[in-house]
Amino acid sequence: MVIKFVDLSQKGVATLTKTGATPVAVEKVETEYGDQYKFKYDYTALAGAEFEFRAAEDFTTADGTTRAHKGDVVATGTTDAQGQIQTPELYLGKYTATEISAPTGFIMNPDPIAFDLKYAGQAVTVTATSLEAKNDFQQLDITLNKQEESISGWKDNLPEIKNVAANGQVFGLFTQGETTIGDTVIPSESLVATTTVKDGKAEFGAIQLPEGYYYVKELDAGEKHDLNTTMYGFHFHTTDNEKIKHIDLNDSKVINNKLHENELSFKKINEVATLVSGKGYSYAITGNAAGAIFELLDADKKVIQTITVGKDSIGSIKHLPVGTFYLRESKPSATNLVLSKETLKLVSTKDGVTVFDSKDKQIGETKADTKKPTIAFELTNELIKDTGELTKTDVSTGKRLQNTSIRILDENGKTVVSGRTDKNGVFSFGNLPAGKYSFQEYDAPKGYEISEALVPFEITKNGEIVKAVMTDKQTPKPGLPQTGNATSGWLIVIGMVLLLGVLAATVVIGGAKKKDGK
Repeated sequence: MVIKFVDLSQKGVATLTKTGATPVAVEKVETEYGDQYKFKYDYTALAGAEFEFRAAEDFTTADGTTRAHKGDVVATGTTDAQGQIQTPELYLGKYTATEISAPTGFIMNPDPIAFDLKYAGQAVTVTATSLEAKNDFQQLDITLNKQEESISGWKDNLPEIKNVAANGQVFGLFTQGETTIGDTVIPSESLVATTTVKDGKAEFGAIQLPEGYYYVKELDAGEKHDLNTTMYGFHFHTTDNEKIKHIDLNDSKVINNKLHENELSFKKINEVATLVSGKGYSYAITGNAAGAIFELLDADKKVIQTITVGKDSIGSIKHLPVGTFYLRESKPSATNLVLSKETLKLVSTKDGVTVFDSKDKQIGETKADTKKPTIAFELTNELIKDTGELTKTDVSTGKRLQNTSIRILDENGKTVVSGRTDKNGVFSFGNLPAGKYSFQEYDAPKGYEISEALVPFEITKNGEIVKAVMTDKQTPKPGLPQTGNATSGWLIVIGMVLLLGVLAATVVIGGAKKKDGK
């Protein structure tokens, strides 16, 4: 009897374990924009990944049979729920495992994994080896194009606006709908990431997110611009194995930030004068200032707006951006008013406008969230006031005449005030508002005639003294008629000569009669 023993070739199996990066936990941190949830990723079993196993060399058994050529596919498989594939029994030797398909959202690794099934001794029928492969999760590159308004100049009381690449604004990425990661429930509208705009781009780069609905919105527009409250939503759903998925928000259209503008109103009131006959004027700040003109200056003291006070005595500043500005009066509403020399400082922010006087004392403010317009501050114009002064003198000698009764009349002939010249022959009265007046004498000193002529004067400048002179003639002595002109003077002289001649003749005739009487 002949017994033949078959020398069986030893074989082996390979077990491949596949893991993928998945969110397993959440970390909540406090930020200036509220709580932020950060996803924590770890590698867990990944089902559904397909591999093929290839011979890395030619396989020939002891009987001379070629079992596989180098490069031949000797097995394929798909990872199960535990992320594993076990090959069928393979001849001992060198092989490679190559991923040919990965679940969507996971980055496929095209690099072959080399392994070797080695002889394990006569007692081992089937040897084994283990392989590991990892897949990272898809990253997102979320971008939006951002511009902001900028002022290039001022024209016709309006800022000239141009759009430029934005910088410094902060955007937040939020969940849109409740999300559960492990044992943590992330509420809807939770912040998961922030980014800062640079050179016109807001970008959440290389970020990993679970599949779901999200939105991006602006959190901080900076000091000069209004916040854009629009929410730019997107749905992240894995459809491929790309390493980075690009998401362009707002269909790649530019998102613009408008400059913040404040409005400011102020009231302008004029001083008015009321004649109190015989006692001068009383004054009150009640006059309408319609037509007064103001200038708004920028930080460099360059005029950028002119403001005309309306018929309601209100001036309004519109389109006031964030910054420091100055306000000054350039023309009062009437020529009889003193132009204000005050320059106000206006500090405009997104919270409103604060107004300071020239001594840096706050005199008013407005709030940006005020719905009803309010008057931030009041300004006044005083009337031009001056003093009228009359000096009373003798027309012949220039001597100053005291105790002369004088009254001041306004241009309508009404008495403003009455009084007497002092020991220096001066009568003055101050606090007269701009206008035309006259001095009138109504009682002369003893020995003088009342001057009938009015002496006019006009108040045109503030704080100055308008001076005038009035002369009086002495009262004529008895027997000497006062005609008041040169012709009558000569007649008086001729009359006196004739009178003296008559007297002389009378004396001569009288003397002759006495002689005859002897």
